[in-house]
Parts: sequence; C-alpha cells; structure tokens
Amino acid sequence: MKQIIFLSLLAILFLSGCSLSPKPNNESNPLKNGIVNNLNKTYSSKKYGLEVTYPNDWSIDSETPGWIVVKPNAQIDPNSNPDDGTIVITTFQKSQKTVEQYMSELNSSTGTKNNDVYKFIGKVNVGDKNIEGILTQGGCCGLFGKHIFVSENGRIFQITLRGTAESSEFQNESVFNEIVKNIRFVE
Repeated sequence: MKQIIFLSLLAILFLSGCSLSPKPNNESNPLKNGIVNNLNKTYSSKKYGLEVTYPNDWSIDSETPGWIVVKPNAQIDPNSNPDDGTIVITTFQKSQKTVEQYMSELNSSTGTKNNDVYKFIGKVNVGDKNIEGILTQGGCCGLFGKHIFVSENGRIFQITLRGTAESSEFQNESVFNEIVKNIRFVE
C-alpha cells in the first residue's frame, strides 16, 4: 500500500512538471518577461561622462553635440513616428546645480520653468550606483516623452524615452528601463 501511494505521488510530481502545450521560443525575442536580455554593446564617453550598455540590435548616434541617441536598427511600427521609442541622453555642461535647482530654472526655449515643461511623476534610482533622479513626462522643442533627470559628477543628465507628451505607453520602455538601471557615470 505504501508503495502504491509513493508511486502515485511520484507520478503526480513528474506530471505536474510536464506540459502538453509547447513552450514559446523566446530566443528570437530580446524581451523576456519585460526584461531585456541582450545588453551586450557598450558606448563610453569621457567627454559626456557616461557609459551606456544597450542591446545588440540597436545603435548609437552621437553626431549631435551634447546628445547621445540610442535607437533600434529597425523601426518597430512603420506607422509611428520614427523617433518614438528612441532614447536620447543629454548631458549639460559641468555645473554644481542640483536637479531641483535645474527644474526650478526658466527653460530658455519656452520661457517657463522646467518643472512646468516636464511634469513630475516620481523619484527613481538611476545607474549602477542607484543615484536618485526624478521621472517626468512632457517636454519641448521636439524632445517629448518620458524623462529622467539626474545629477552626478557635477553634471545634469537627461535621459529621455521619446514619444508624445500625452503618452501613457511608450515603445521600447523595457529597453529604456534597463539602460537607466545599468548606466554608469564616469569622470
């Protein structure tokens, strides 16, 4: 009798680990459970004071002074703006300002305070050192979307996931979150 109960339990344990439906093949999809699993390329710049790790199938454009654009090599949605879902990292010249001081200043392009242009959403941890930054949404001058502002090594950094100012969902948000989590600030 004990042997039958033991074999029955063993069979149940074995069968509970089996599935009749095929498991999805995630090898061709770089996103698994919302986590980017292929951040294997690195862009490093002492001039801009940072190191960015990004997906294999993305590229870096650093042609515009002060901007580092991290973008997918292929546009995901051909009906969307090609800039949506790209990530722009802007570095400001050396400054001893805090993010709060920067946000309370007048935006030279709009004439209003930065904290009116960029609506506060919450505080976030940025980079390998978990530096506190602020998450905002909005923007101006063609740089709309979700923004993180952080101060490190005497610089203000703005990390933007481009989209519309009113978006509630953004393309490539998982990649953005992983880049923000893994960015390194260097001197």
